[in-house]
Amino acid sequence: MFPNHSSPFQSPSFFAQQPSSSEGNETISSGHFSLPREASIKVRKTEYKQVLKARAIENLKDKRKLLRDQVRDPFAAHHLGSSLEEFNPYDEYMNACRLELERLMAQDKGSMTDDEYNELLWELQQEVETEFREEDEEQLREYEEQQRLEAQDMEELINFYEKSVFLCPLCKKNNLLETKHSLCCKCGLRIPTSLNGLSVKFVSQQVIDCYGEHKSQCNKEPKVLAEQRAEAEKLLSDWKHVKGFPSAILSLILQSQQDSSQQSLYIQQAGVIFLKNLAVKHYDTTRRSLIDEFDDDQLEVAVDSNSLPPIPEMHPEDKQFLRENILRAMILSPHIVQNQLCVIYQVIVYSDYPVNWLSLVDEIINMLRSNGVNCVYAALLALYGLLKRYKNAPGEQYRIAVNDIVDRTFDIVTGLFQYLLSQNTDEFASMRTLITKIVWCAFSLGTPRYYYWEVKEGKFDRFNKLMEMLLECYKIEVPPHHIENVDNPHWKVKKWVGHFAYRLLITSSTLEVKEICQEEATIAQYFVSQWSVKFLDLFLQLVQFNLKGAFVPYRIVTLSFRYLDACVANPDVYKHSIASRLQSLIVEYIFPYLTFTAQDAEMWEYDPQEWLRIGYDLVEDLWNTRMNAMGTLSSLLKVRRKDAFPIYLQYVTQVLTSYADNTNVNPQLKDGVLYSIGNTRQLFLKNNMTKDKLEELLLMFVYPEFKNETCPYLRARACWMLGCFAAAPFKNPETPVQGMQLILDCLKDKQIPVRVQAGLGLSCLLHLESATQHVRPILPQLLDVYMNIMNEMEHSTVVQSIELLVEAFAEEMEPYAVNICSRMAAAYLRLFEDEGDNDVDNVEEDILMDNCIHTIMTLLESFRSKPSVYRQLEPVLLPLIAKILESHDQGYDYVESAMDMLVYLTYHCNGSISENCWNLLPTIYNAFSGWAYDFIGYLVAPLDNYISTDTQKFLSNPDHVTMVYHLCAKHLAKDAETVEKEAQGACKILSCMLQHCKGAIDSEIPKYLEMVMCQIDLAETPAFTVLLLEVFADAIIYNMELALSYVESKQLTLKLFTKWFQSLPYFKRIYDKKVAVLAFSNIIGYANFANLPKPLQENISYIVSACVKLLVEMNELKQKVEEQKQNDGDENAFYDDYDSEEDEYNDGNGQPSKQLTLSVDALKQDTNLKKIVEALTNSAYDAQADEDIDEMEVFDSPIDKFDEKVYFGKAMIAFSSNAASVFQKVISQSSNEDKNALQQLMNHAAQQ
Repeated sequence: MFPNHSSPFQSPSFFAQQPSSSEGNETISSGHFSLPREASIKVRKTEYKQVLKARAIENLKDKRKLLRDQVRDPFAAHHLGSSLEEFNPYDEYMNACRLELERLMAQDKGSMTDDEYNELLWELQQEVETEFREEDEEQLREYEEQQRLEAQDMEELINFYEKSVFLCPLCKKNNLLETKHSLCCKCGLRIPTSLNGLSVKFVSQQVIDCYGEHKSQCNKEPKVLAEQRAEAEKLLSDWKHVKGFPSAILSLILQSQQDSSQQSLYIQQAGVIFLKNLAVKHYDTTRRSLIDEFDDDQLEVAVDSNSLPPIPEMHPEDKQFLRENILRAMILSPHIVQNQLCVIYQVIVYSDYPVNWLSLVDEIINMLRSNGVNCVYAALLALYGLLKRYKNAPGEQYRIAVNDIVDRTFDIVTGLFQYLLSQNTDEFASMRTLITKIVWCAFSLGTPRYYYWEVKEGKFDRFNKLMEMLLECYKIEVPPHHIENVDNPHWKVKKWVGHFAYRLLITSSTLEVKEICQEEATIAQYFVSQWSVKFLDLFLQLVQFNLKGAFVPYRIVTLSFRYLDACVANPDVYKHSIASRLQSLIVEYIFPYLTFTAQDAEMWEYDPQEWLRIGYDLVEDLWNTRMNAMGTLSSLLKVRRKDAFPIYLQYVTQVLTSYADNTNVNPQLKDGVLYSIGNTRQLFLKNNMTKDKLEELLLMFVYPEFKNETCPYLRARACWMLGCFAAAPFKNPETPVQGMQLILDCLKDKQIPVRVQAGLGLSCLLHLESATQHVRPILPQLLDVYMNIMNEMEHSTVVQSIELLVEAFAEEMEPYAVNICSRMAAAYLRLFEDEGDNDVDNVEEDILMDNCIHTIMTLLESFRSKPSVYRQLEPVLLPLIAKILESHDQGYDYVESAMDMLVYLTYHCNGSISENCWNLLPTIYNAFSGWAYDFIGYLVAPLDNYISTDTQKFLSNPDHVTMVYHLCAKHLAKDAETVEKEAQGACKILSCMLQHCKGAIDSEIPKYLEMVMCQIDLAETPAFTVLLLEVFADAIIYNMELALSYVESKQLTLKLFTKWFQSLPYFKRIYDKKVAVLAFSNIIGYANFANLPKPLQENISYIVSACVKLLVEMNELKQKVEEQKQNDGDENAFYDDYDSEEDEYNDGNGQPSKQLTLSVDALKQDTNLKKIVEALTNSAYDAQADEDIDEMEVFDSPIDKFDEKVYFGKAMIAFSSNAASVFQKVISQSSNEDKNALQQLMNHAAQQ
């Protein structure tokens, strides 16, 4: 099936192995047979000729290699001219032939006479010369023929354009297209053709005549005004929503299909692309979420924002016309148009099947029964599109639909599949591929009913037939002229058979009987037992052909390894098929793909950066044969360790030992062995038998390769290996020190990959104590090396190594901070801009960008005690932050990073934020009031720094205060469309303003409280409610009279304080409780007690009681914090500010907390609080679980300077003098414990 490229000569001494005959014998013995003397001479002539050619060609290659090296050697330039002139391929070839023939004949002249020998020599020379000349003549003929065909094609193309194509006079870019009713262009130009005789030819002649007449009178080039073009484009855009327009476009396509000219194809292409875009956007505007098979740009346009006007939907009559004619169009269209029609067809299927297109399956069946190849091919496309509609759809109703489709069509499809196996044309291969994809889709939701119905009768005929056809389809040879074209259908069908078999094995191995019917489970077991091994043998056969030199696409090899991996995981398949040939699989199938290949060597020499990129590219790893072969080996060693690990260990030991003993020196294989050991290092580190041998392994087989002069890739592999086993237990402390020195030497290597691997390996050793001693003296040089490596390979692993170096030597990094930060920022910005220009997601680039930011953040964190460094970094970081905030298309993923950097620059600034940072505020506002408005949580920390660090500077610009209001109103205003997670950030910003700007923003208080009032009843989570109430509490602390007067003017005092009392059990952190105590204390100690709102006067005793309770809880919570610090020994183990808010606000089961219930029961005893008690007992939170919220940051706050106990005690002292009678009443109603607590607090406050 696949050609065998192995050479017939297995050793250079082939002829020396032929026994020489006696001079008088008439026959010459050769192996196990004898030949007459004359026949033997003829045989030797042929053999000599083959060897001569092989040796001569090898000599010619050596000569050319020598010349190539001279070209690359700048010191040999003066010798180059003469060498090139002297080098003649033919002469070199013939000289090599003569010399080799003389040597061979001298060794094996045999019984030939001198005349026979000379005659043979002359004949061989003539044959070689003739063959050489014929080859040259054949190459010359091929070249002349190629030139003739190219000239002919160019002439035909020029003639076609001169006669049939006319450039649009409006845009001067596209060709003018002729339709039934008009002449049109993609630019929007349309000329009605209702007049007789109006055609492209007529119009072109008219334009040419007009242009010639104009040119004779005017030297200026004629132009079309931009306004006219815009008007034409608008006209075409308006027509697409007109009833009948989509139908007209499809009619135009159908009409153009009757003409086979190139111009007709242009019309079809333009029309079908326009119709495709129209269908994707407007066919069904209510079910666009189902369409997941189209391009991202199509979906982006189709998915409309709620804030935009509704997208007009296509008229029902146009939909009906498309349903009736789309299949006919697919039959008649060429493939380039057919692909676009398939997209339109699938849009219709997603929207209308089965409700509005009941006859679709019947139409497909009729097409499948047709004798026309185009009709059958279109039917297969339609069936594939229909089944793909349900490929990933959940639900039993979808499975029922698939079963119905399969039951009605697969009898015909099976017969067609069998027929298609009879011929090996490209057309048949394409249809075999389509059928395989149809089967793949049909099995997406499990085995179709069509195959497991007969299982009830104990039959597997249909399933066996399908498996046989798939195997036979896989066995069909790829035609020689397609052998290296990976996109041809002959290879594609093998790829899809591999996909299908792999998924069928995976699902069959993991199905549980309780999840499926008994018949389907039986089918799964039947496939595993009867067919899985047959597929495995076939896949391995293809892998074997590839190893022998036959071309096989790497994706098909990869699928074979994935299938083998699944077989390893299945105990039945492993037991019956793999266990018996484990040695062969590991040695003969897996390891050849792990070795350093000739392709690797070529890439290493000519493009080392690409060699490195492929080695670390996550996307490449998905289909990389080496990675997938290594994955299969890892599965064997992990899942079948008992059987596989001894075999593997014996083999790698044998290879390494024979290499070290010079008995079998194979550096490529040794590289593969070391690669496999490094990737399975966890097994070696955990296995008791190998763990203690790792140091010996490194010393014997890895360390010597650091000095390998002939194989630089082994030097790189040694660096990589040492990095892999940096955590290994070393008995001798000098071993890692020696390795460190060897790696440091490799940092100066001439080969780029070696330097990169040395840098990566060194970063793995930085955790060793001895490493810092060796690295610290050469830290500047080492950083330069890493920067040079980054120039050579900008990869996430390199950046991560720099980050590890920064972490290990944080205190020494100040002199290099600006340089490192500049490099990271430059790399980040370059990738950031590349991402905006590239529609394809690149996982590696995303990781690299993250590592750049992490390195910058690590640097910033290491300089917290050196604020002056941050000012030096501002010129580097501020442009980076501004770029992210200005790039609304790509900035979504990086807003958090930008704000994190700004936090450092605005906090560690010695109390004075730089002017450059202040200038960034307008950019921040534009971003967070626009595209980044829902990321306001990231803005809280830097904006708090702006407000708190230099409050007067902030307030000096009225725009700053206005900016804060608008940012928060976007989330908290009456009509704000936001979620509570983002709104929480707005609450924090308002609290920050109220606490830091006391007395300076009186006019803003009503605005802030109005936002609180708008959201307080809409809050769904306790966390959001607490933050809203804290804004109100901060307003009371800021200016109680102003806050209460506004609330009272809105008649919301009772409602708001009821909500506050209701939510007090959720004020669980120290910060929450303190804010509440300070606000309540301002009310209690108000000088004009009689002017307080009546609800507060009536319930002042409960406000006092609440304060006492909150103070007791605060004291207990502080004690817990201290105990936690002492127990954990970690000052960051427990934060009292905003850590684990979700857990604190709920008891975790959606039920009201016991504390809340007890508080309500206690309040029920007082008749004056009926309204508050009623609100508490009917709390909406009783049956509501809180959602996750972002962890809130820890801030320095102006209220930190207040001692809450003293603050409350002084308020009570003022209360006793301002409203003595009320005070006495409160005291009399208090419990003995509360009385004692109040007395102690007041006495303590009086002493302060």
